[in-house]
Amino acid sequence: IFCFKQLSQAVRLPDKLRQAREEFGITERQASELTRIPYKYLCALEAADFTALPASKTFRLAYVREYAE
Repeated sequence: IFCFKQLSQAVRLPDKLRQAREEFGITERQASELTRIPYKYLCALEAADFTALPASKTFRLAYVREYAE
């Protein structure tokens, strides 16, 4: 019933976001301006400091979704 697969080491979301931003050759400030995500929240996303994000689940999800796009 259960299938066990050997999975490669998972890439954390913050690392993936940072890597994509760096591939585009833009700074955190530029990404903040392009996505309209406040700079302090964008830095928190890349640092995996989710406690620094707004308390509202709606805003947290919106910031992650906007940055990922």
